[in-house]
Amino acid sequence: MVKSVLRRLRGALGNALVWGSAWFLAAFPLTAVFWVLGLMAGVPIWPFALGTAQTLAGMGFVAGGAFSLFLGIAGRHKRLKDLGPTRIALGTGVVTGVIVPALGAVVNAFGGYPVTVEPAVMVGMISGGLAGVSALGTIKAAQSALAPGEEGHGALESGPAQLLAGPERDPVWQGTLPFRQLR
Repeated sequence: MVKSVLRRLRGALGNALVWGSAWFLAAFPLTAVFWVLGLMAGVPIWPFALGTAQTLAGMGFVAGGAFSLFLGIAGRHKRLKDLGPTRIALGTGVVTGVIVPALGAVVNAFGGYPVTVEPAVMVGMISGGLAGVSALGTIKAAQSALAPGEEGHGALESGPAQLLAGPERDPVWQGTLPFRQLR
């Protein structure tokens, strides 16, 4: 029980780090587009780009955790091939669109800053939309990585038996190499 919970937490943390890193990197082309379109007249590009990257990295970290949370609830007892990418993307977008502004409101309240509704709604819409697109891409990429006829249940359940290929799953161990077998 404890190992299962720790394994899920490790997976959620890893997913949150990957999403945070991806959103961090996505901030630079986004700010370049704003600069080219002239939407940042008079604003120094590098401080704005780094600030945007840090903000998006934090939002991406939370969104990756929300994706893991939603996938753990909505995708429980389902195989990877049976998951509806659109449903997972919408659910992740909604969960992220609620969690990110709520965390921002809590941070603002503890910092002594006013909490207003309009910026929270805007942040919720942006983070929810980005999380939905990221979730759709994540599920589609995972489903496209399945081999034809593969169920995908093993891809959702990790463990030591899945990390190291054994004789029953790996063609290298089944003697397909032209040289001596390693059995």
